[in-house]
Amino acid sequence: DVTQSTTGSVYFTFDTSDLPASATITSVTARGKARVSNTTRVTNTVMQLYTNTTAKGSNTTFASTTASTQTISAGSWTRSELRNLRLKIGGTASSSSSSRRIDFYGADVTITYTVPTYTVTATGDGTLDPSTAQTVEGGESYTLRISGLSSKPTVTDNNTDVTSQVTESTE
Repeated sequence: DVTQSTTGSVYFTFDTSDLPASATITSVTARGKARVSNTTRVTNTVMQLYTNTTAKGSNTTFASTTASTQTISAGSWTRSELRNLRLKIGGTASSSSSSRRIDFYGADVTITYTVPTYTVTATGDGTLDPSTAQTVEGGESYTLRISGLSSKPTVTDNNTDVTSQVTESTE
């Protein structure tokens, strides 16, 4: 219920903690389903995505007594902004004392992202296992077994020397 002669809203939060830390967010889209009890008693209805209290992208309205699904496109976000992803739904109640209700049936959010990949290559005298270049997603680890070397190998990812980042272990 929306209180008489006021504007009310509710925020719904989404857990985005499963996204890879190295992800580059390309778009965020939400679909929410809602209706109003009476289009003359509840007006200025809105659904919009937020990061904390900052609106992102465009909003959409749902001024119908029939439940309908609305799509909200909010463009690109940073990984930091997604930690506080929220959907706002609200409207303004008329001064009438009759029933004023917004029914919300749920929402889903689609986050499109890419994760960088690296081609890891090691060179050196001795035995390298695997002996061919390997593709690794950003944030993942890569194990290279080296034996019989007379000098430290050179390791590159996407043609950038990362030898200094190599950690050694003895097994």
